[in-house]
Amino acid sequence: MKSYRESMDNLSFSPEQKQAMAEELLTASQTRPTRKRNPKRMVVVAAAAILVLSLGTAGATGALKPAGEVFAQLFGSSPAQQEAADRMSSAVGVSSTADGYTITVDAVIGDENTCAIVYSITAEDGTPLSIPGWVDEETYLGYFFAFSDGYGSQNFYDSDPNDGAIQFVEEITMTSGIEKQVVTKTFQDLSFGQWNESEVVAAGPWELTFPLAYENNSVSLQADQLLQLREENLYLDEVTISPLSITVKSSFDTIIDWEDDVQSDPFAEYDQMPTGRQAISVPLSITLTDGTVMDLNGNVSSSIGDEDGKTRCVRVSRFEKILPLDTIASITIGDVTIPMPKE
Repeated sequence: MKSYRESMDNLSFSPEQKQAMAEELLTASQTRPTRKRNPKRMVVVAAAAILVLSLGTAGATGALKPAGEVFAQLFGSSPAQQEAADRMSSAVGVSSTADGYTITVDAVIGDENTCAIVYSITAEDGTPLSIPGWVDEETYLGYFFAFSDGYGSQNFYDSDPNDGAIQFVEEITMTSGIEKQVVTKTFQDLSFGQWNESEVVAAGPWELTFPLAYENNSVSLQADQLLQLREENLYLDEVTISPLSITVKSSFDTIIDWEDDVQSDPFAEYDQMPTGRQAISVPLSITLTDGTVMDLNGNVSSSIGDEDGKTRCVRVSRFEKILPLDTIASITIGDVTIPMPKE
């Protein structure tokens, strides 16, 4: 799977390639329209972002909130969630100023395949920024960016309405894995209003270079089991889980025409899907120690490709909230249930 893996792992592209791949990698939940592409040797069903790697410098800001506190506000603030956030995150403090606005990278958190980055925006003249929110049931007024070097979730929020700053969080999922290196993100055209009916507040650009530094708390589960997939046996090759996400790597022993297969009807019932789409859509859930069952079939990023005569699949499901590992009893993939390892 050389070209498949290299396509996923090598993030040094021309500007035209970056734009084309970024459009392909937008998640279905984003409102931004994307072009459909059909690359010859790779299909990415859903992923959240491209990180463009480079070296550079950026100024540091003053005092920041502890990183765990930043993410506890977003992903759960119970003592156990706070403890997990503290372990998996780090404060950054890199900033860039342009056109009267300063963007600061507050903190990062992540694991092997997922990462979240929180940024703050302030006006240089001290004018308080705020997000008005919903005007009616269908219209939302808010801020957004046109990204030049990367794409993210553009989820803006206001962590403290009294401090004059607003925040946005970029949530990233990459089935090939996220390398914890120095990254450069460039933003431009800070806009306000409704999508397609907005006013550019400041053009920028804002370039921020900072390290992706966090502790990967993923653990491996006992996989080596089989699922029946139409006429195929789907092998569970590797299952890893962290408080942020679960990654399932699987394969079957034949090569399918996965370009046509995966591009098939996305609304088909599971038992009517072709083999490749079934392989990356196997029902996935988690059972907590209190008996709660959580469906993990939304917020998923998947990829499929061929290697050494096999079709290989990677599926990453990102949790809405931090799930401390000691609160998880088991993971169910299709009809296979894998218990969490005992400490």
